[in-house]
Amino acid sequence: MSTKLTGYVWDGCAASGMKLSSVAIMARLADFSNDEGVCWPSIETIARQIGAGMSTVRTAIARLEAEGWLTRKARRQGMGVTA
Repeated sequence: MSTKLTGYVWDGCAASGMKLSSVAIMARLADFSNDEGVCWPSIETIARQIGAGMSTVRTAIARLEAEGWLTRKARRQGMGVTA
């Protein structure tokens, strides 16, 4: 867990007027992140842990990405296959 990112979520995201569901998602991502901000939790894991539907999490992550709060990158899985 990155305490730096967790502080950023509560000081930045929550204070910006972001929807509570998006703040909860950002907080879970921060909890899964290393100090460089890299994390790979599944949509299913995030949804289960915050008590939301998977479509809610997908929509919120897409919105957070569009608004510049986070960036998604494909990860490689052996032999150059991306997930």
